Amino acid sequence: MKVVGVILVVLLLLCGIVAGLGWYGYSKAKSGDLSFLSKLGFLNKGTSTDLEITFTEKEAQDFMETIETGAKVLTADSPECKSMSCVPGTPIYVGTQTVSTTLSNSQGTALINEWIRFAPNAPFTSGQMRVNADGTVDFAGIVDMNQVQKFGTATNVPAATMNIITKYVGSLGGTFPLKASGTLTVKNNAVNANFSSVSVGIIPVPGTLMSRYKGEVNSFLEDRLAVVKGLSIEELSFGDGKTTFKGTVPKQIYFVK
Repeated sequence: MKVVGVILVVLLLLCGIVAGLGWYGYSKAKSGDLSFLSKLGFLNKGTSTDLEITFTEKEAQDFMETIETGAKVLTADSPECKSMSCVPGTPIYVGTQTVSTTLSNSQGTALINEWIRFAPNAPFTSGQMRVNADGTVDFAGIVDMNQVQKFGTATNVPAATMNIITKYVGSLGGTFPLKASGTLTVKNNAVNANFSSVSVGIIPVPGTLMSRYKGEVNSFLEDRLAVVKGLSIEELSFGDGKTTFKGTVPKQIYFVK
């Protein structure tokens, strides 16, 4: 599998939503308001919003051939692990290469699902991404809380933050639908994410809360990007139904199961 570096960037940014939800639960509980917990039992009855992005596995594979970033799944018994430190759930990044590419909505969604299929630490079971003509981005998918912990380990999420996420967001159940909309840009590794709406199942996250924690969420995303060796984002932007990426990505990625 190739081009994982590009899609890993997109997924790492979207996964910051999970952290934002953790802060939501934390702030409510800290103020003594636990009324939101009564709604959680309904969440697993929901399904992911269909953004009407169709894709095929072949489409992802054909696009991957245009980028020379490779990926391979390893186990502890793989020959490569004799010369590398292989920790289950933690990817290994080797080398660097320059990439300048543009993805359509169907290509982006196909690559997201290819990443989910291969990566042992992907915190989603499925996902769709739609870039609109005005540059806003919609994402809809199913979060897997069993995988969120693995994602946290792989990207060095602080233990205190993971405790908040698992304690409060974990109350939503093993899996639950998530939808987010907003704008997102990255310039020279600096993240600027502005979510106009985020919802998990039937529960919307208040806009005032998203604004209040914008700085913390952006810092969280930048920290996740920093752990990917060989990744440097000159530009990540969205517009006119396309995703544009310029920068460097790892030349080889090993996923350890």
